[in-house]
Amino acid sequence: MNIPPSNPSVSDEAVEGPVRPSIWPRLWRTSVMVLTYLVIEISVKAVVVLQLVFLLCGAKPSPWLRRRGEELAMQLHGMWLYLSCAIPEAPWPFSPWPRATSESSE
Repeated sequence: MNIPPSNPSVSDEAVEGPVRPSIWPRLWRTSVMVLTYLVIEISVKAVVVLQLVFLLCGAKPSPWLRRRGEELAMQLHGMWLYLSCAIPEAPWPFSPWPRATSESSE
């Protein structure tokens, strides 16, 4: 039996998997973010439609919907920052939900 000589550039040590182990938590969070994004996107559309109804019926936007819209926008912004690797901390559901800064009750 003819066995070829071993390649000196290849180590005999155990080779890690195709991806660093530290990437798996981020991959998991990213997958959850994609699913969460789909749900929040529907919520944003609902806020838009409801605000239009408020404007048509009362000529005044709902302050509660305005705050929810701001929070949803902040959440989407945080998600995009995380997904583009601009920030290391994952937003909700891995950290607290963002709170609206405007407290106007017009």
